[in-house]
Parts: sequence; C-alpha cells; structure tokens
Amino acid sequence: MMMLLDGKWVDRDDKIEVRDPFDNSLVDTVPSASLADCEIALAAAVKGFAITKRMAIHERAEILFKTAALLSERLEDFATLIAREASKTITEARKEAGRCVNTIKVAAEESKRILGETIPFDSFPGGEQKRGYYYRFPIGIVLAITPFNDPLNLVAHKLGPAIAAGNCASSVSTNSTFNFSISMPHLSCKSYCIAYVNTSVYFNV
Repeated sequence: MMMLLDGKWVDRDDKIEVRDPFDNSLVDTVPSASLADCEIALAAAVKGFAITKRMAIHERAEILFKTAALLSERLEDFATLIAREASKTITEARKEAGRCVNTIKVAAEESKRILGETIPFDSFPGGEQKRGYYYRFPIGIVLAITPFNDPLNLVAHKLGPAIAAGNCASSVSTNSTFNFSISMPHLSCKSYCIAYVNTSVYFNV
C-alpha cells in the first residue's frame, strides 16, 4: 500500500513489512517515511485545518456518514485484514469492524451536538442581568496515535471525533497494523474530495 501525504498517495523505495504474527507470512508492505515526509505531513495538516475549521457542521457529518457507509460495504475485507494483522479470530475481527462503523456514525451524530452554554450570573448579588457564555471551536491539528489491539476501531475513535469537531488529523499506527492508518484516511478522502482531512505517514521505529 501507499501512504497519504499532502493529499496524494505516494510510495517510497524503503519499505516496512507488515507480517501476520501467527505464521509470519507477509501481509503487505508500506512505505517508510523520512523526516522530510513528516514535515510535509505537518505542513499539509496546517493547510488542511484552514479548510476543515470553516466547514459547516452538516458537511462534517456528511463526511463521516459517507465514511461509515463505505466501511459497511467492505466489512468482510476489513475483518480479514484485522484477523491477519492483529492475530484475532475472524469472529472478533468482524465485531471490531462492525463497532468501527458505529463509532463513525456516533461521531457524525455528535458533530451536530458540539454546543456552548449560557450561564446566568445572578446566583450572587450584583450579578443580576448578567450572563456568561462559551462556545466550542475547532482547536487545530490532531495527531492520532493508535495501538495494535483494536487497529481499525481505535483509528475511528481518534479520526471520527477529530473530523466531527472540525479539526485536521494525522494518523500514526503501530508497526504491526499500518494498513489501518492508511485505510481510514482512504475512506474519508473518498467521502470528501479534498484529501486534507487527514494524512498518514509511517516510520520504522
């Protein structure tokens, strides 16, 4: 597989092997990112945030609902990949794939409930006719670091809320389950024509 970098799918000569921990067979290879790639990813995230912070709530929700629909169409593919990369039974893998769809749908629904609050100040003398309020704004760039044990659903737990809140996200995964840090951004980008919603880069550490 290739990696998503500044809105483009790119490859590198240096590769990281992703192997099935059960029998050590090769599942796939992913490009090994350089420090220069990391700088490109960060610059792309800054550029992406300039877009995502201005997106209307219904646009954020639409991206996530479309992502959930695309996931649903490929549940068995994702379950098979989970079983191989994370060494789960196929039954466990199918449950995780299903939970991932739910996670993304919940993020889409919650995007419409990211609200502020108005607070009356008349609980003390002198506060009559005074009110305070706060509102929630997109905060910036989210670095989504995910472990190996639930490689698909935990990526969704990071990227879903980040997109729901209008942030830009860059995903980083453990060496053993790199393909899921690629797959989720891939689906998000198919849901949204500008591929700056998130970026995935991979380092062999």
